[in-house]
Amino acid sequence: MTVTTTTVGIALALPVVCWLATALRPVPQGHRIVVTRGGLVRRVCGLGLAARVPVLDRFVTEPAGVHEVPLMVRAATSDGVRVLVLAEAHISLLAPRPGQPYADPWPPAEGAAEAAVAGVVGSRPAADLLRAGVVAGLPIRHAVSAAVDDHGVTLLDLDLVEVDVLIDVPVDEPAANRGRP
Repeated sequence: MTVTTTTVGIALALPVVCWLATALRPVPQGHRIVVTRGGLVRRVCGLGLAARVPVLDRFVTEPAGVHEVPLMVRAATSDGVRVLVLAEAHISLLAPRPGQPYADPWPPAEGAAEAAVAGVVGSRPAADLLRAGVVAGLPIRHAVSAAVDDHGVTLLDLDLVEVDVLIDVPVDEPAANRGRP
């Protein structure tokens, strides 16, 4: 074998190795890889290696199983008190089906969840939310669960972390009066 033959062999093998390197991707633990082409789901890969046709297909990595996402909602209660509700949602994303258009389900589900929390907060007086977070959490959980189901997201649990009353202090009020009822 001559040097020229070896050089030609390496020159031919290098693009093939590079093409294979972009065509295969290991699936991270706790995730799945969705292979899409032209915005449509071609296949969903669990454990192992995911394969695609470079340039034509695209890899999208999304969480599989249960994961935690934060929710932060500013809303007004039925008696006009502005509150900030912080919650942690434990969710599971449904695997997309081949042949269907692919869209990340969490952003629209998050908007629906925040609107659901704001709706429940707006239907109750502040005392209900501040006095018993566990009691107030049940209607919020049901509203969020119903809201996210339409987006391919399953709500497994919702923890109310914090409910804060937002205090509005006018900018032109003297400093001596701030903090007084």
